[in-house]
Amino acid sequence: MECYVHPSIDFTRVQEMISAQKKFLLERIATVAKSHRIVYPPLPAGWKPNLEGLSRQNLAATRAMALPGVSEAGWTMADLQASSAGNKDGDRKANQLKSDLLALYRKTQEQQFAWPFREPVNPDEVEDYADVVKEPIDLSTIEKRIRRGDWYKSRHMLLTDFLLMVNNCKLYNGNDNLYYDCACSMEKFLRTIFPSEMS
Repeated sequence: MECYVHPSIDFTRVQEMISAQKKFLLERIATVAKSHRIVYPPLPAGWKPNLEGLSRQNLAATRAMALPGVSEAGWTMADLQASSAGNKDGDRKANQLKSDLLALYRKTQEQQFAWPFREPVNPDEVEDYADVVKEPIDLSTIEKRIRRGDWYKSRHMLLTDFLLMVNNCKLYNGNDNLYYDCACSMEKFLRTIFPSEMS
């Protein structure tokens, strides 16, 4: 395990820096918050909102609206319903896309001609690579981007990175060599798993 101590940070003053940042953020929030001047008492032990006769469809939003201060802060039932419904639908779509992209990534990295693309090019071994290739990309970087969940918004964006990887290989290595052949095989394979995007 390695620990890096940044030279521009005074680690003896971390607590003081965090306090100053917290104060700044709270001051900024207070400029737009509608309820920062009102302090509500804590909810009594065992408190439950009165949900009698209310729809169970938006239970979380109804419970939130029952909390003292929520409606006074400017929240409406419609805001809370839209927020909870939108998040669930958005999360479901994002998870589905991530799953689809990971499946495409796995199919690609399993190919026998994928070996030159699996890891970033080592600049110590290939010193002039950065002079020729301005946007390096490789399969391990693509996997990290997929797993992050916020990089790729569509299959087409993933395909763009795959094609950049192929074109970088062709650009640096020229033709009539093993690397060029792998790049051509990869491009041909990508046409099979992205048929509509590459037609």
